Amino acid sequence: MGDVNNGIVLRGPDDLGALGPYIRARRKQSGLKHSGDAAPYLGVGTRLLLELEAGTRGSRGVSLVKLLSLLQGLGLELVIRPRGQSTGGGPSA
Repeated sequence: MGDVNNGIVLRGPDDLGALGPYIRARRKQSGLKHSGDAAPYLGVGTRLLLELEAGTRGSRGVSLVKLLSLLQGLGLELVIRPRGQSTGGGPSA
């Protein structure tokens, strides 16, 4: 996996496998060593975090609320934009 500071782009359900390693790397970079200890801090269950990190959660999905809680806890954000368009670096709405 590339540099965790560069972000990740998910274009569809087939890209969800890349999310797990990214989340794991970001969690470790944030100083949260163990999934079991990190999950409550991140606002998700231990099983969900373990399955996301392992890439086995894709078939059952994850709620947007849980995903946003996890991203917020890791200091990340969800950006929605038209494909092929850069975020532009401007102020967020």
